[in-house]
Amino acid sequence: MNGTLEKEENKTGPCRLNVGTDEGQHSNGDSNSENELKELISEEAFFRLKESGTGLHLKSVDELIQMAYGYYNEIALPKLVTDFGSLELSPVNGRTLTDFMHLRGLHMHSLGRVVELAEKLPHIQSLCIHEMVTRAFKHIVKAVIASVENVADLSAAVGLELVPRDYDMECPNPFRKFDIISMVPVCKHVGCSSAGRNLLESSKISLDKGQLEDAVNYGTKALAKMIAVCGPYHRTTASAYSLLAVVLYHTGDFNQICEPCFVPSSFYLWTLHSNTAATYINVAMMEEGMGNVHVALDFCMKL
Repeated sequence: MNGTLEKEENKTGPCRLNVGTDEGQHSNGDSNSENELKELISEEAFFRLKESGTGLHLKSVDELIQMAYGYYNEIALPKLVTDFGSLELSPVNGRTLTDFMHLRGLHMHSLGRVVELAEKLPHIQSLCIHEMVTRAFKHIVKAVIASVENVADLSAAVGLELVPRDYDMECPNPFRKFDIISMVPVCKHVGCSSAGRNLLESSKISLDKGQLEDAVNYGTKALAKMIAVCGPYHRTTASAYSLLAVVLYHTGDFNQICEPCFVPSSFYLWTLHSNTAATYINVAMMEEGMGNVHVALDFCMKL
């Protein structure tokens, strides 16, 4: 009997020891991951991450990088295309497409992936392909202009509008003086603050979750920040106005919609600008949704 107990103890002893060893190894791994992460971010940021309850502070740097890649490719990009399809976002040209992607932290080199995901949105595919071709051509033109004397110096100070024709880019001097149609001064635009962009994104997230009160609150704060930093008639201020108009539409506060929609587009841009046209279309859709068909037609007739 004693011999049997001794055998059982011998059998269970190593098992218990293995469990303790595994737990110790797991604990050491978590500790190493925490120490590695603490070296890369501030103590305050690490504490916030730990208190979030997600367990991300226990992940290694390599694991976090893989998770970030996974989120970018499997969630962020498909969500962008979904919002295009639902008209939550309505890019009308390369500039608005770029603004929407940058606002969500998406790189423009992901345009090819957006084309693949937008198989049921041919207008988005066309816009992305056009933007890819334009960006590729821009790099070629910049390289050629930089290699040409005089014109290179001029192009650093002004924007050159060239005659649309086929240029021999392998020629030493592909551009001539009479190829220049007009010159536009290059101006430094005021960049939007990161706080303003974060507030805009928070407003969009709250809207997606149906938290309309928070969406209005964040949207109003974002608009105030944009006006303070960029002025009332800046492009980023226009995007804040447009988002606030969408939020107000969902809250049913229709009386305040029109002014936020048209103020930035009418003054910062111009009446026939594509962004202004998109604003008219959005307001027409809102009016049609409220049953004001004749008012919606009036907005469409202004295009």
